[in-house]
Amino acid sequence: PAVVLSIASAPGISGVRAARDDVLAPFEVVWVGSTGCDGDDAACRDRPVEQRILRALRIDADGELEEMPDFAGDVGGLPAWLTMRRRPGRTACLFITRPDRDDVLAVPLGADGRLGAGRFATGSGGHNPVHASVLSAPSADRPDFLLVANYNGPDDTSRDIGASVASMQIGQQCELSPLHVVEHHGRSVDPKRQNAAHVHSIVVGRAGLAYMCDLGTDEVFTYRVDLATGELKQLARLTTKPGAGPRHSVLHPSMRVLYVVCEMDQTVLVISVDENTGALALLQEVSLLPDEASRAGSKAAEIVISPDGKHVYATNRGKVNKVIVLSVNSANGTLRLRRRIPAPAYPRGMTLANGGTMLLVAGQSSGEVVAFDVLPDGDLLLRSRLFEGDGVPPNPGAFLVLGTGTPLMTA
Repeated sequence: PAVVLSIASAPGISGVRAARDDVLAPFEVVWVGSTGCDGDDAACRDRPVEQRILRALRIDADGELEEMPDFAGDVGGLPAWLTMRRRPGRTACLFITRPDRDDVLAVPLGADGRLGAGRFATGSGGHNPVHASVLSAPSADRPDFLLVANYNGPDDTSRDIGASVASMQIGQQCELSPLHVVEHHGRSVDPKRQNAAHVHSIVVGRAGLAYMCDLGTDEVFTYRVDLATGELKQLARLTTKPGAGPRHSVLHPSMRVLYVVCEMDQTVLVISVDENTGALALLQEVSLLPDEASRAGSKAAEIVISPDGKHVYATNRGKVNKVIVLSVNSANGTLRLRRRIPAPAYPRGMTLANGGTMLLVAGQSSGEVVAFDVLPDGDLLLRSRLFEGDGVPPNPGAFLVLGTGTPLMTA
């Protein structure tokens, strides 16, 4: 029988959620990982022992947050990015990139979602893995793959080795088998950040495509993944403005549009995607800053899109510390900036939860998680805050949501 973490909707919820109770589960579990101190945050002090503890929060159907201490665990390194395999018929797996160890930790999950005892550490195929995505097989006779982005830190390195994209096959018990590594080389205009390639993310798309952002070379790439062998083939690239620093991306759920948040020039790029050839074309560039505002002291971080594809959210950290709400044009995917909302200090991590009705933002410097209600028009309303010691690790920056009614594993 299938084992599920949560299976029912929660009718009768008051307030914002009453109109959307069909997408809510009784509760969700959210893992929160520490990303360590930001190099530009002079007041921050790393605490390696506490930072390697992966914490867990529970979101009740009414949107309240509380700690789940029984789900927490020591993962032996800095849990900078979290992703998972979760599909019927195969063991549910949590994958944790550990940039301080140059590896990926694979952890089988119990039927209730807790961290399992068997753990597998595998070299990431480069230096400083900071992002990963799971490519699920299209059929039961094909393997699943993990794609890993290796950043090659520190920010000012001139070492031209270690930046890469890697593919790994995911085994039945979550073990990883390295398959293919594509190294990236190059530089761009800012010697403090771009003296070498810095592969910052790899996001799985449709039709076996994946999209990679290289902050160091100011480029966005399309890869095709061979669904039988895991081999990576570069199909296309788009060069941004010099010094833009493309960081993370999200794909529109139905349109052939990719949204890229650029860390250094604090913009979001709207890019059309040809899913036959992988070709990329710039449609629009939207600044996250007010007109004439200085970019000094801030840098963009995360980007997410609502499940219905109507709204995009991006964070800008440092001097600005804002969540930016953008509306999506349903005809062509272009964006309109709606609001800039105050966020906790250094809002590095962000995720949508409860079927897209809640936005969680991690304050890397302030050591807190802030929860916003997502209103029907996409706007945000502050709901609550949790601080370090209440289920939040020091310097939080990584999220993973599970428990929305999909089976974690099938026996």
